[in-house]
Amino acid sequence: MESSPLIFFLNCYQSHLHDYSLLEAQHLINIFLHLLVATKVGKKSGNGYFMPAILGILPKDQLIEKRKHLFGQNEIAPLVVSFKNGWSLCGLFCCLLVFLINELKWRLKPVNSEIINYQNLMEFNLPNSSFAVTLIDLITHFEIHVKAADDQSPCKHQSLCKQVRKGIENGIQAALIKLKYKDPQLESDPDEMSFICPCSDSDNPHHAIILEESEDMQCSRTLECFSFEPAHQPWLNKPIPPRPPKSSPLAADQPLLIATPPKFPAQGLQLAIII
Repeated sequence: MESSPLIFFLNCYQSHLHDYSLLEAQHLINIFLHLLVATKVGKKSGNGYFMPAILGILPKDQLIEKRKHLFGQNEIAPLVVSFKNGWSLCGLFCCLLVFLINELKWRLKPVNSEIINYQNLMEFNLPNSSFAVTLIDLITHFEIHVKAADDQSPCKHQSLCKQVRKGIENGIQAALIKLKYKDPQLESDPDEMSFICPCSDSDNPHHAIILEESEDMQCSRTLECFSFEPAHQPWLNKPIPPRPPKSSPLAADQPLLIATPPKFPAQGLQLAIII
């Protein structure tokens, strides 16, 4: 981690400042730290800092391939952070990454791992866990993909997914406030927790907003509602209700009830004929 090119150093930053600058390098770094733009990393790094905003951007075609790879290996559906205006807010993703590293102590994957970190794609390991979390910025929304160890139980998956969701929600709120996108006194949030919509195109995905009160999700484009699938369950706060059967065929041992006309006594019937 200490030799990673993702880290910049205070003395290098100082060399870019003019002699007549009103700010010293450390003053500027302190502003970055306060605004969740950068975070200090590594005990042996000296004055090393990590700033996601200065990383390279993974091109769209490669990003699509990475997403397909993640969908292919993960049994848990990705969680989506969507935005009411249809677009993510400038700087929010990078600030979220800094929060996860700085406040929650999520660990960056090594640079020479299978997935290299970019400004719009970053992979973490949760502390004291083999749970791998990949965050992707798709401009219109953020995706959170998780990969659990094969020997972990579904109950453990749900516990870790809830931990990840809570961390993402807290990070988004902190970043919104730091970047002045949200007044802490206001209840309305510009972001919403969602899933990838079932009617979505894999190469051009859109989201479906989680409606946990009504126990389904709503497409952001057609407003059609879809039921949750088992792959969504680890992210949800309550169990998915059982689905009603599409049709209700009679069981083999269920008696067949057929309406029959009422029967009259034989004597009453004869009287009716005589009259």
